[in-house]
Amino acid sequence: MRIESVPPELGSPLDATPLSPRSDIWHVLGSDAEAVLKLATPDGTAAANPRYWAREIEAYESGLAAGVYAAHGLTAPRTLRVDRRGDGSVALWLDYVRGVAGTEWDPARWADFAHRLGAAQAATGPLGPSWLFERPPPVGPLATRVAELPYLLCHLDLRPGNLIARDEDVVLLDWSHAGYGLPGEDLAGLILAHVAEPRVVQALDTALPAEYARGAGLAEADVRVAIAATAPARYGPGANEATRRLLRTWAKDAATR
Repeated sequence: MRIESVPPELGSPLDATPLSPRSDIWHVLGSDAEAVLKLATPDGTAAANPRYWAREIEAYESGLAAGVYAAHGLTAPRTLRVDRRGDGSVALWLDYVRGVAGTEWDPARWADFAHRLGAAQAATGPLGPSWLFERPPPVGPLATRVAELPYLLCHLDLRPGNLIARDEDVVLLDWSHAGYGLPGEDLAGLILAHVAEPRVVQALDTALPAEYARGAGLAEADVRVAIAATAPARYGPGANEATRRLLRTWAKDAATR
């Protein structure tokens, strides 16, 4: 991997280690600090595509990632530099965040996060940037139930590994899917990540929608219906039996609300 230059905060580059086997993400160690380097290459995708190649660059460079939820203690890694390279690719340099990853959180921390996320997302209105993803409305038996719910600015790729608790704040990583979604839609991936642990998934399935609804000032039933309406399209294809079972449970429960 060719590093053309580094942010001055790093000092002299000492080592670069890939963080993902599937994408160009690197942990770069410098003499004075460490950083994450993400390389984004134009691939012809446009903003209407959920995998639009430049969305994360826009989210960080515009300040949206760091600021949109900041009033509630939810933020993003600090942007060190954005380099547009001669070949059309973009090098995004971010602060390397250390803290407690979501994979290590206890139920109390999850509940606190869900409450803050609800409050933060409820405070967002239509922000306007054309690069934000606008997901098509849900289809199926619950579509009419969610038609009147507001669309909020969502992360749309929340997983335990994309959350790091640092001091009093929570840092949200990977903003490449950011766009508009329904209240609570971001909770599905956090709950489904624990399907191999029945007691944990039951506790999170009970607590997270309730706390999100309290934070957002919404009815818990509306949040649960939104989750049931949106999760199958994202998490159903190729899912294991435990995931499919929980998706069916959500749909059955939502139909009675």
